[in-house]
Amino acid sequence: MIEGNKDSYVDLLVLCGSTKNQAKKDVETAIENIVWYAGLADKWEQVSGNLNPVNGEYFNISHQNPIGVVFSLNSNNNSLSSLLNSIIQPLTVGCSVISFSEESSIIALKFAEDINNSDFPPGSLNILSGQFENVFEDVSKHVEINLISICKEIPNEMLTKIQENASSSVKRIVNMPSIDGISSILPFLETKTVWHPKGT
Repeated sequence: MIEGNKDSYVDLLVLCGSTKNQAKKDVETAIENIVWYAGLADKWEQVSGNLNPVNGEYFNISHQNPIGVVFSLNSNNNSLSSLLNSIIQPLTVGCSVISFSEESSIIALKFAEDINNSDFPPGSLNILSGQFENVFEDVSKHVEINLISICKEIPNEMLTKIQENASSSVKRIVNMPSIDGISSILPFLETKTVWHPKGT
């Protein structure tokens, strides 16, 4: 999808202030990241789950599930790869994502147009734009959002308020999450441990 529209993304990034070379590299990086995470989509459970050794006649198995609905506040970079780095990890493990952009909204809205024309399952990715200061109270209090991922610097007072509001629904807050490797998907997983007796 992005490869087919590569030139239009490059042109849009140039309009947003990137040089042509920077724009091409950004789009190529975005495509490489999509391919890498697409390869991980059917393997993450084997990589992150585990049969744990225990002293006794039991099997002890750690099993990971997607955490659920994730609200992601994107960075201010006018960059396709930065946008994807804030949403691709939770999508990879099966979460629904609400992606929110401020200064970088023009790239996000172009991406939303392509998502709408693709075979993405309805509701799995929702792209919004606006001013975060106008919505952070509602987002942090919303009981059906399970995790807030903050991929840009925000004022400490705002972060503290988000954490306080989130505590009422035991919502997870991840500030500046990792964007590289297997560790980048772990915040979006919930671990359940099962004990089972061994057969004789």
